[in-house]
Amino acid sequence: MNTNNLANILVIEDNEGDVDLMRLSFEDAKIKNTITVAEDAEIALDILHKRNGREDSPKPDVIFLDLNLPKMSGHEFLEQIQHDEKFNDIPVVVLSSSVSDSDILTSHSLNAHRYMVKPITAEKFFGIIATVEKCNVSVVVDNPDRG
Repeated sequence: MNTNNLANILVIEDNEGDVDLMRLSFEDAKIKNTITVAEDAEIALDILHKRNGREDSPKPDVIFLDLNLPKMSGHEFLEQIQHDEKFNDIPVVVLSSSVSDSDILTSHSLNAHRYMVKPITAEKFFGIIATVEKCNVSVVVDNPDRG
């Protein structure tokens, strides 16, 4: 966890609408954290490895990963990071529209911490907040109604 007690959240998602829903979810829950968006897995790897102009990127405390990405799939991304002990402590939550047993099993076999099917409505998307907390990532909540 970073020193300012704000969670650094890396969202690997190429769909701007889904990114906007995630930002809205965090904002609605009054969660004050840093959200970095990578439009593809190659950019995310640059962020993790602090290279190619991303040397100042904070290490994420949690990663939300879409499976269907340009250039490199979410599963390929998981393969890239699963054996690097620098990243073993970062929970990865797969957010996908796929309900395929194969996608779910592959994600878990590649050390994803959770697999969530993307919700259709904005209200259901707010369940992402609880997922962050279940990953043992301390998030700063500025809403007294949210325990």
